[in-house]
Amino acid sequence: MPSLFELTALGLIFLPAITLTNSLVSIDTKNSIYYSVLVGCLAFFCSYMIIPTVSEYFSRKGLKGKDMGRRGTPDENKEM
Repeated sequence: MPSLFELTALGLIFLPAITLTNSLVSIDTKNSIYYSVLVGCLAFFCSYMIIPTVSEYFSRKGLKGKDMGRRGTPDENKEM
């Protein structure tokens, strides 16, 4: 579950956009922007909650892999 700090930081990121849309944009465009922000936030929180659960399930089933971006580092052979 996201902490209060994470929720506050997320809200502060969108504050300038919300302020700008309130003063400069028509109501139809404003609604479209708000729906887009809402869908984006819902997608973030869903993935934030689902990814740890799914990764634990995959680990129990033996479905693991290697991070190709770590090639040449000490963690190269660490399974993900």
